Amino acid sequence: MLANSWASGLLFATTLALAIEAAVALEIAFAVAMAVDLVVDLVVAVVAVVVAVAVVVAVVVAVALALSIALVFLGHRKTVEGGGLWVHGTLSAMDGATEPTRTYLRRVP
Repeated sequence: MLANSWASGLLFATTLALAIEAAVALEIAFAVAMAVDLVVDLVVAVVAVVVAVAVVVAVVVAVALALSIALVFLGHRKTVEGGGLWVHGTLSAMDGATEPTRTYLRRVP
């Protein structure tokens, strides 16, 4: 009878030790999974920030390029009188006149 209770106690102790080892292994696996999840979240956040910065840089470069092109083409324009309109396309009071005021007073060099 004593051997039977001793074997039963040993079986219980072994089962308990295996259960504790399984629980510890499960806790370790859970902790590793949480750490991997945190690392993945961190990598995703860093990638999102890098993409946002790249978009901002691209927009700034596009605006700078557009402004430089605009300055090249629209920078300095001479305003020379044309027929009914000015060359740069604006209307003035003299555009409708047959003979602009005081042109007859100008001396020809």
